[in-house]
Amino acid sequence: PFALYSPDTAVFDPQRVLAQLQAELEEAGVTFLFGQPIHRIDDERRHLSTPNHHIRYGMLINCAGAYADCLAHQCGVGQAYTLMPFKGLYYELADTSALTFNHLIYPVPDLRVPFLGVHVTLSASNKVYFGPTAIPALGREQYAGLAGIDWTQLPLNLALMGRQYLRNEQGFRTMAHQEALRFLKPKFVQAAQALVPSLTSSDLRPSQKVGIRAQLFNRKRQQLEMDFIVARGAHSIHVLNAVSPAFTSAFSFAEFVLDSGLD
Repeated sequence: PFALYSPDTAVFDPQRVLAQLQAELEEAGVTFLFGQPIHRIDDERRHLSTPNHHIRYGMLINCAGAYADCLAHQCGVGQAYTLMPFKGLYYELADTSALTFNHLIYPVPDLRVPFLGVHVTLSASNKVYFGPTAIPALGREQYAGLAGIDWTQLPLNLALMGRQYLRNEQGFRTMAHQEALRFLKPKFVQAAQALVPSLTSSDLRPSQKVGIRAQLFNRKRQQLEMDFIVARGAHSIHVLNAVSPAFTSAFSFAEFVLDSGLD
């Protein structure tokens, strides 16, 4: 087999990066409001309200991730889009494993779908993760068990996924079968062995690491969106879809978003 080697690829701790950014911005006079869900936006009047604040703005930049479509809809933007969340589960390298990894290992992706497939990731704390899966999440924050299930949105999401499955748009049915099987450890290990042939089931243990992919779905075209999508409102900019490598390109992408708002 052949592979592309990237010697400069590195990993970092995103929480430490964000903490440093917050500290620098606060020093520059920026105010952060946490735990303040937005109840209403009037984009024409440049006004939004939270439980404790009424805020007037010059330009609103919506980077709300899994809730970006909800805020955009309040501004009359992106009505053709809705969120179709997917959950990514991981295994991690067991302490008893004799395997060692010095680099990230990625497979060649299926270009029909926006998921990379099972890959090997090193963390800044020297843990080695295998994953993620891409199984339907039952809510925007349904990380574990019944907590976070969005019962109001669930019927719509199941209907959309069912339609995609029947039509097999973008190879959705094939992907669904693969990902459903990877919920079983032997099938997950089999997928990981495509990258690491010497890997065995005993090398992996379940990980508490889990992520929700804020995958955007285009209801008009009936397809999963595969690229960055930024939309304009009257006095707002909405990052509706930010695909990998979104965090890696965050600073350059932020410049692009700001430039689009200043035109």
